[in-house]
Amino acid sequence: MPAAGRLFLDNCAACHGAGGIGGPGFPVLDDTYWLWGGDPATIAETVTVGINSTHPDTRQAQMPAFDWMPKADRLALARYGATLPSGKADPASPAGKLFEDNCVACHGETGTGDRAQGAPNLTDAIWLYGG
Repeated sequence: MPAAGRLFLDNCAACHGAGGIGGPGFPVLDDTYWLWGGDPATIAETVTVGINSTHPDTRQAQMPAFDWMPKADRLALARYGATLPSGKADPASPAGKLFEDNCVACHGETGTGDRAQGAPNLTDAIWLYGG
């Protein structure tokens, strides 16, 4: 086995799976949907400084809890998010306004995400924690 493959198995596979197929809360690496970018320089940066690590140059990515929001609004927002992949989300709806007020800063106006800040695309079928 080449050295890179052995290094991957020793250091990455426990979370990302032996074939890079992902795991609960850990992204799939065997696709083209990389949150921070999948070019070699960006991958090297991630391996060097990590995500949410103690390294001073680490990148931070964390979805905040919306526990301050009324449950009905959280459910409406979740239903809105679930409609994004179908293209049937109505930005003019009350839930669309909730999305605009609480999600657009990271996920963008149409929910397509922002790789530079690690915010996933919500309009595709790729979900880290389920859809």
